Parts: sequence; structure tokens; C-alpha cells
Amino acid sequence: MKKFSHVTFVVKDLARTMKLYESLLGLVPGSKGFVTEFPTVKIGILPFEKVRIEFLQPTTDADDIFNQFLRKNGDGIFSYCFMIDNYDAEIQKLKDQGIELLEAKQDWLFPGYPFRLAWIPPEAGLGIRVELAEYDALPPSEQQWGDKALSS
Repeated sequence: MKKFSHVTFVVKDLARTMKLYESLLGLVPGSKGFVTEFPTVKIGILPFEKVRIEFLQPTTDADDIFNQFLRKNGDGIFSYCFMIDNYDAEIQKLKDQGIELLEAKQDWLFPGYPFRLAWIPPEAGLGIRVELAEYDALPPSEQQWGDKALSS
């Protein structure tokens, strides 16, 4: 099972970008979105109807995947994400097809709910990075978001 979760933009100025998107989408500023700060990034979320938009701003000069993206591309769409169950089987199936993945475990995003994810790089032929997140390990609020996005 795969459930669409969100689109992620990597940006240089999170506050400015969120204001622009709130205006573009006709949202009351600050009424639906929220920002969370972590040691190396700030993440802003704007839920819009059945789509969630995630904005990520690096807050250090680390040579990580997000800063590399900004240096190469500037602000832009970094990835789109699907929640998947049977994570091990799904990831193995992709590996068996010869698709190289960048795998990670995130324990900082949802404290108490470490989850695995894998990115399929744009070079694999999909044109953009695709994130696959371990549905069963996500907190109930994230699982409910995915369930809601597919309903009605």
C-alpha cells in the first residue's frame, strides 16, 4: 500500500516562502500552517485541502542533502513523499530492480517514533527525488493524515 503524503520544497527563507504560498492559496496567514525548528533545519507545513506542502530551510552550512540541493538548484521542489507499509519488502523490490536508494532513519522528526525512509534519486528516471516513508512506524497523526488524504 502506498499513500501520498506531501511535496517538499527546500527554501532559503522559510517565513517569506510560507507567506507567499498562504497568499497564493488564499489561506489566512498562520491559521493552518505551522513551523517546527530542529538543530539543522526549520520545517514549515501548509495543509491545503487534501494536499500537504512541506517547506524545509537548512539552518546550518552543513554539507547535507538539503544544502547541496540549494547550492545546485536554489529554492525548489526537492521531493514528493509516499507512505508505504511493508517497508522492507517494498525497498527490497526496488533494490532487486537495480534502483539505488539513499536510506535513512529519522528519530528527530517525530520524537518517540523513529521511522525509516528511502529516497529514490532523480537520476533513477523519475525526474525528481521520491521519498518513501515507513507508514507503520509513523505517529498516529501522520498515519491519519495519509488516510484522510485518500478518503472521499
